[in-house]
Formats: sequence, structure tokens, C-alpha cells
Amino acid sequence: MNDGLLECRAKFFEWLETWGHPFVGIEKANWPEHITGRGLDFLGRALETTYLNYIQGDGPGTDLIDLSRFDRAIGESKDSYLAQDLRGWGLYKSGEYKVAEKAFSSALAKAGCRGEDLKKAEIFVDKKFENLS
Repeated sequence: MNDGLLECRAKFFEWLETWGHPFVGIEKANWPEHITGRGLDFLGRALETTYLNYIQGDGPGTDLIDLSRFDRAIGESKDSYLAQDLRGWGLYKSGEYKVAEKAFSSALAKAGCRGEDLKKAEIFVDKKFENLS
């Protein structure tokens, strides 16, 4: 974890290639992720909750996502790009657009945009919220 998960990702990419599935765009996926073990645990549980919501959410009020584990992940790892960004998507799915926009902006401010053009990332975020209230 001290290396920002870079070694873990490198081994995963090697494993994929060994099995004939090379990962395209490694340079975009190799940013140091500043997250603790506890933060990663909370983030994994938050993602599970989010994915289950996508699969099972099919009635009134079911599009709201319990974001408490994202908040706990951020509490453990304030500089985590993933925790900030994924919390933003959970907020976006829940219709909390103003807070989601802040979460995306915070992810970009804290961790950059993973080797991509920062201005393009900011434009992408702005376009997502152009016509939303």
C-alpha cells in the first residue's frame, strides 16, 4: 500500500497478459492511489452497495444509494482519488448533483486526473452538470 498500489497493479497487468488479455492503456491506470487498507475496505463495501443498487434498484426511491461507506473511505484516506471520484458517481446516481460535482472536483484537485489532461477532465465534469439542477 505504501507505493500507492502501483506494484499490485503492475502484477495484475502482468497476470492479464500471461493469460492473453493485455490491458490497453496501462499508463492511464498507473497513478499512485493514496488509500489505506481500511479505506480500501470501506471503498470495496461501498462499491458493492452501489453495484447492488444498480442491479436491484427498480422501484420508487430505490435509486438512492447509502453513501456512508464512501464517506468512511474518505475519512480514512482523504487524498484518495478513487474514494472521491466513486463517491461522486454514487451522489450523481442518487440525484444529488451539486454535491456530486463537488466530489468530482475534489477528486481532481486532490489527485489530479491520473495522467490525463486536467483541463479535459474539468470540461468533462462541467458537461455532466450542464443541464442538471
